[in-house]
Amino acid sequence: MASKSIFNPIERPLITEIAQLDRMSYDQMRIEFLRLSPAYALMAAIKKKPIELQNDLILKFYESNSSALARRKFLKTSNRKFTKDQRNRILAGFDFVRKTHKEYGDISKSYEAWISGNENAIYLLNYHHLYPSTHLIAIEREHGQPLARFAKDMNAYLDSIEEGKHIHEPRIVVSIPVNANFKVVTQDIKQWMREYSLPNANRQYVSAKPLIGKRVHYEATLKKLHLLMHKTLRPHEPLWKLGLRARVSDRYNKLAHKDLSGDKLSKDDKDILSATTSRTLKQAQYIAENAARGLFPLHKRIITPEFDYEELKKRLLKAWPDLIVK
Repeated sequence: MASKSIFNPIERPLITEIAQLDRMSYDQMRIEFLRLSPAYALMAAIKKKPIELQNDLILKFYESNSSALARRKFLKTSNRKFTKDQRNRILAGFDFVRKTHKEYGDISKSYEAWISGNENAIYLLNYHHLYPSTHLIAIEREHGQPLARFAKDMNAYLDSIEEGKHIHEPRIVVSIPVNANFKVVTQDIKQWMREYSLPNANRQYVSAKPLIGKRVHYEATLKKLHLLMHKTLRPHEPLWKLGLRARVSDRYNKLAHKDLSGDKLSKDDKDILSATTSRTLKQAQYIAENAARGLFPLHKRIITPEFDYEELKKRLLKAWPDLIVK
């Protein structure tokens, strides 16, 4: 994995192809899976409604996918309606979606908008290099240096602010005599920080969120994310072609040589690749729905709502508006 984040709100690159989204940390991949989770999208849509109405909408949301749930043996009743116990378990599980949404907020927007609107964003993405930090700007008359040197350093700092290189404003700029009493200086700084700091500011420096699963494979998780993205952008494309786009099978990737026409694949090849892609896509859907419940990257079987890819496509393109859909 490259160390430079593609999610840096100051230097967000031009992303035109899903394959370019290949330098993600696990924290960043979690965000993308959440964006493609129908349960998470539902929570964003109903969060302001009364809890009783929320519960009704949640149950209707899952019951709308009753045919698929019956095929996967989540529903065993003949009328394909949830039993009381099933309804209770669905609502209990959705409480974790509420908790995740409260933490991450509305992510159906550009990264710049999400980061600027969520004070916890840089912590959730584990941006240590963007955490609030102190640094030395300039030293006045250092070892007899002329005042012009101090002015130059100060002007350089002011220029960096104008260029938007500091996202944690306001800051206090103080003048501290180097021979001053440490205790007095510390007391003064504490007082200024109390006076000018933002209300409810999060000052905690947190580590990356723990990953869930016995064996976590970065490339496999990224491949599933890419496949779910391709399916979102091209919901009606044959599974074998989606599999080639997302490179789900090394065998057929080499055989096709990036040729999406399928001319080099036999019918049996396409059938095998379609089956592999279908299985991988289902795992990607489970990862998205488990992520909405705070468990990532876990592809444990879980009751899933219908994936409305046209709606998810809108969410994806809000974050990456330059993606080209061919």
